[in-house]
Amino acid sequence: MNKFMRIVVFFDLPVVTAKEKKAAAKFRKFLIKDGYNMMQWSVYSRICNGTDSVAMAAAQTYASAEQILPVAIREVDRRE
Repeated sequence: MNKFMRIVVFFDLPVVTAKEKKAAAKFRKFLIKDGYNMMQWSVYSRICNGTDSVAMAAAQTYASAEQILPVAIREVDRRE
């Protein structure tokens, strides 16, 4: 029996320069195209059918974030 689960993405991106603004807009557009709904500004959610779907969606979202936002991801990795 599959259970519906929700994946929630929270993010806070720097938007000082034009390049950062463009990257943030591109990431938001990716989330919307990938089926996420905006709950608040910088908070998006998506309903998934089971744990396999959640794992796949999370991996895909993180991979996309690495491609679109390489500087922001490196900053997070450095802090951990």
